[in-house]
Amino acid sequence: VAIIHDITKRKQTEHYLQGTLDSSLNGIVALRSIRDENGSIIDFEWLLANKMSEKITGRQEVDLIGKRLTVEMPGTLQEGLFDLYVQVVETGEILEHEHSYTHEKVEAWFHEVAIKMDDGLVITFADISEQKLIAIAEQEQRALAQSLVKTATLLNQTLQLDTVLQFILTSIKDFIPHDGAHIVLLDQEQQEVQVAHICDCYLNSSLPQPVLNTPDQLANHPPLMHMMTTNRTLLIPDTSSHLLWSMKADHSIASFLGSPIFIDDQPLGFLVLVSASANFFTSQHQERLQAYSHQAAIAIRNAQLHENVQTQLEQLHDAQARLVQSEKLAAIGELAAGITHELNNPLTSIILYSQLMEMHYADNSEAMQNINQIMTQAKRASSIVHGLLNFSRQHPTERNPLQINEVVNSTVDLLSYEIRAHNVDLQLQLDEDLPLVIGDTHQLQQVLVNLINNALQAQQDDDDKQGRIVIKSLVGTSQYNQSEAQGNVVQLTIQDNGPGIPPDVQKRIFDPFFTTKPTGKGTGLGLSICHGIINEHGGHIGMESIVGQGTIFYIELPINTTTVAITASEPISPPEIQNKSKHRLLCIDDEETVLIVIERMLSRHYEVDIATNAQTALHKVAANSYDLLICDVHMPEVDGLEFYARWQREQPGQVENTHFLFITGDAINPHVKEQLENVKAPFLVKPFGIDTLLEHIQALLQDD
Repeated sequence: VAIIHDITKRKQTEHYLQGTLDSSLNGIVALRSIRDENGSIIDFEWLLANKMSEKITGRQEVDLIGKRLTVEMPGTLQEGLFDLYVQVVETGEILEHEHSYTHEKVEAWFHEVAIKMDDGLVITFADISEQKLIAIAEQEQRALAQSLVKTATLLNQTLQLDTVLQFILTSIKDFIPHDGAHIVLLDQEQQEVQVAHICDCYLNSSLPQPVLNTPDQLANHPPLMHMMTTNRTLLIPDTSSHLLWSMKADHSIASFLGSPIFIDDQPLGFLVLVSASANFFTSQHQERLQAYSHQAAIAIRNAQLHENVQTQLEQLHDAQARLVQSEKLAAIGELAAGITHELNNPLTSIILYSQLMEMHYADNSEAMQNINQIMTQAKRASSIVHGLLNFSRQHPTERNPLQINEVVNSTVDLLSYEIRAHNVDLQLQLDEDLPLVIGDTHQLQQVLVNLINNALQAQQDDDDKQGRIVIKSLVGTSQYNQSEAQGNVVQLTIQDNGPGIPPDVQKRIFDPFFTTKPTGKGTGLGLSICHGIINEHGGHIGMESIVGQGTIFYIELPINTTTVAITASEPISPPEIQNKSKHRLLCIDDEETVLIVIERMLSRHYEVDIATNAQTALHKVAANSYDLLICDVHMPEVDGLEFYARWQREQPGQVENTHFLFITGDAINPHVKEQLENVKAPFLVKPFGIDTLLEHIQALLQDD
């Protein structure tokens, strides 16, 4: 049995409805719910899609009908649309919102309304891409205007360069979208560039993060070079086909937008935006960046000027601190001079009395051992006092031929206590056949004191390892000037086994004011001064260091090529005087212990008279004739130099036939030394032994 129904009207109705749907200016789709055995919606099936939906989405109806929504459009899951559609079906609420849709790299914006229908929903949507782009452009334009105002306001709020750079990058992202942004500053004199600040967007981007604060030649960056020479922004929509794109051959950057930062025709740097997508930036973005770069240039320039002023103020402060320190050192030098003079007198007495005792106990070996110990310790004390005074005094720069090994030995003697206190094994490996160099002994000693002290301080916190410092001197080939021939430099190395210096610190080790020591522990000037001193000597200083293994400093000094007659002074042995000499001496010193022992020692060979002050001595020279006057320089009331001048004025007849010898405990004092040289009289520095005193006396009297 066959039953025939007339469905013409239904088909006409369906055809009419389809025509109505297809004629709609909006896209319309119908979806049916797909549920699991628990009744939960797990997906939607396409039931219908009109012509406009095909046009808007670019997807044909025949490709969608019967297919699952999340399979054909996985973005609905990722963007949360699927959950919104489920909510419409379960609650019956109407959904109205805007969202974006990307198909074949084309992004569109839709206004969408979703309504429940049976166990599914009908969705209508309209393409609002054009309106949306206009709104976004207006929003970005407003953001640009706001950023310009904010940047101008920022100039009145902060002048910190880092803060300004951070603000600029934060502002740019409000009116120009990008995957990465950074600011490159330019050193025009050196033609170097370095990335000074980067935006946080690199953290969420697949693009490599630029390396901060690493100088590189401008010529290595063609896009930056192009912007500087043209003073115009540069837009590279697709870097894969652009001739200028050779910057590190970074193919992960697909689109580039940059603007030079100029002020008064002076280039300061560049604003750089990048994207991982080709054709990402537009001409509108280019115009906005160019407009903003002018305001950014003012902000950066003001911050740089402020930073320069701050640096100069810090340098002025440091210079003032150094001046105060210098005055303190000068005061210490004067104090040391007074202490030295006071110590040299008793040391002279100790040495002379020890020698006097030697004469009486020559046959007593035990007594002689004790006397020798007294002599040794007195001479050691004399050496320490002399070294302290020598180092604390300020000296005019003098360039003379010198033996660098002697400078090393005197410096080590000066620091002997510090070396022992740090429990450091100091090894000297000095070439005894070194040629002379031209230099200033005091300046070179200052360099060595700095380097040895640094080595000691580097090892003081490491209790688990025996500290070691090795100082070597040799003749070798210059490491810094390859044109110098073999044997043309004297090399000095100071090596320690301390913790070493990190690579980032090594780059700045000789920079003025740079220090890694805590506040109050260092000024950051020691090594920079060492560098300046060695350079002034025509030499070189450098270093190598490995963290955990130690540090070695190299010093090179040019060999003296001038002919200098250096002869070792042969000591004049005191004569074997069988009978007492006929020569008559007058000794003048306010230190009675020194005066008495000198009288006792010299009375074995000469007729000796003494005076404890200059006034008494003037009376004696007026009443007696002497072959030699021995006079201390520092005396109360009338000092030795004034006595010498008055003696010449009051007894002019004696000057030609009477010799004069000064003794002093402070010949290192430049003023005293100059006065002694002006009177052209020989002098002997305390403390001294009897042999030295007799040598000088014999040298003066030998022609009589």
